[in-house]
Amino acid sequence: MAGCRPEYMPVVLAVVRALCDTAYGLHGVSASTGGSAPFIVVNGPIRNAIGMNATHNALANAS
Repeated sequence: MAGCRPEYMPVVLAVVRALCDTAYGLHGVSASTGGSAPFIVVNGPIRNAIGMNATHNALANAS
């Protein structure tokens, strides 16, 4: 978790819990030969609180 600031932990924990939920089926995603990958969407007040990009250039760094 190098570089993970303490204020990011609620998001990290929510993502890990969601990915580990059997309803998600992470095994199918990770065992596929089709090249799939999870896509995580973070929204709500926490997004603003941690300064996560959400508009232009949302999939890149803040530069």
